[in-house]
Amino acid sequence: MAHEQFEGTDTPSSDAALTDTERIKRLEAEVRRLSRVLADLSPLSQKVATMERKWAAKESSDRSIGARYGRR
Repeated sequence: MAHEQFEGTDTPSSDAALTDTERIKRLEAEVRRLSRVLADLSPLSQKVATMERKWAAKESSDRSIGARYGRR
């Protein structure tokens, strides 16, 4: 879920004890987790973009009507 905390909360000293392979595995796991978060957020991003387009169109229409009837 998008509200998960960062899983890599190891201290720098314990991280230094990891092999390159272990670091790579942790990084790959974090990339997979972040990919899932992005996938979860994608529909919300699309909804926001749709709302922004509708608001921009309404503002443009409101300005056009205001200009036509002398309102500012």
